Amino acid sequence: MQKLQFEAAWDKTISAQDRLLIEQAFHKTKEQDKCISCYIIRTATNHKEQKLIITLIHNRTDQPLNFHNREVSIITEAGKITQNFTIDALKIPPYCSMPWTFIFDESINFVFTEIKQMYIEI
Repeated sequence: MQKLQFEAAWDKTISAQDRLLIEQAFHKTKEQDKCISCYIIRTATNHKEQKLIITLIHNRTDQPLNFHNREVSIITEAGKITQNFTIDALKIPPYCSMPWTFIFDESINFVFTEIKQMYIEI
């Protein structure tokens, strides 16, 4: 059965409002049929003009999901945008879902409202 888990630093610092938002997203999306999937919770742009996408990652496999040179893609109305991520702190156990913020380089240009899908290459 799928369970919601927070990375240790997130668990200590997340606001009650954001935790509730993530828990609601988890209950809404935990039963989907894809092995690995992402649900976008929020988007933002930081002071460096980097695009931030806060997502709930579902690992519905029997293997841990790590992020060592892992390709993350978003599909927009204009096409596919991909960036590789190595995030040592992000290891999602089997049958777990975990929120994470992906930070796309400022050189990658897209409009948040045009995002149709986000996925992780496996």
